[in-house]
Amino acid sequence: MLELLSLAHKRTCEAQLDQLLQQRLDERRLSDLNELRARFAPNLAGRSEVCVQLTSLSNCEALVHRHQEVQA
Repeated sequence: MLELLSLAHKRTCEAQLDQLLQQRLDERRLSDLNELRARFAPNLAGRSEVCVQLTSLSNCEALVHRHQEVQA
């Protein structure tokens, strides 16, 4: 039961999961947890790839130092 609550929360699919579970109960069928995980798994194909280039820490320190100078 806790696994179902966790699944619903993590995937923000509370209403859809509720409807499916109610349908299964009406049909007197048990729901398979692995099937539910697969059904409500995130769609990774629809996500964009993001590439982040990190700058050196000295650049960040310079920005902080300039900000402190402006504030003074």
